[in-house]
Amino acid sequence: MVKKKGSRLGTPGPDGGRVVISLKQIRVPTAEAIERIHLCWTECWANTPSTDLDGRTPWHAALTEAGRRDVEEIVAARDGEAETYLAQLASLGSPGRRFDEAYQKSGGVLNVMNESVTEADDDLWQRLVAEHIEGVAFPSDEARAHALQEISQLWNNTPSELFSNLTPAQVWAGGGPKEAEVLDLLVDDLASERGDKKFSCRGDLIRDGLFFLRRWQVVPLEEFEEKTPVAVILEERDAILRSKLAALRGADGR
Repeated sequence: MVKKKGSRLGTPGPDGGRVVISLKQIRVPTAEAIERIHLCWTECWANTPSTDLDGRTPWHAALTEAGRRDVEEIVAARDGEAETYLAQLASLGSPGRRFDEAYQKSGGVLNVMNESVTEADDDLWQRLVAEHIEGVAFPSDEARAHALQEISQLWNNTPSELFSNLTPAQVWAGGGPKEAEVLDLLVDDLASERGDKKFSCRGDLIRDGLFFLRRWQVVPLEEFEEKTPVAVILEERDAILRSKLAALRGADGR
């Protein structure tokens, strides 16, 4: 499947300059993969510091009413798909809760070839609930709520096959400017590798795309001082996660 990558919101680069994603050909196996790529870009945009927001990311800026208005003005001025971007500005919530929004996130570069998942597909969560909640005679509602919070934290921080061994918390946090660059490299390398290659069926196309990604993600990148895509992604997502949790705890007064 060949699909043009449309002009998206420019994401500020590390030097404060504007990196505008241009039209190019994307060769990915499914329409869902194209949607995931676009969603990944919007997630990275939300976590990219902007000179228009005094160096804050759109996500952090939107934690206040005034900051959210600033972000809304920026989005409205630069892109016709404002709601797609504004959806990445999560409302405040407890840092101790379960980050089940992970099911609706793209999962970033490592998951662009994957199918969507739901809680019903999540064997780990189902097992945790079965073992620690269902059939347990809790002495109080508070005790049940405490047990639920404990398994939520365990789930948040356990690498999951559903998310290509990212933790749900890392998926919830999203990528940033580095992962956006890694994604562009993947798109370019996939297009170059495939060229005019023909496939006998859609299944072969999907398998080829997934195998290419799994090989590609462990090859050192010159653009990132020979770090692998996996290493770049994990390092950035962990930093973003720490920053977001600190912001939520600060808002809670903790």
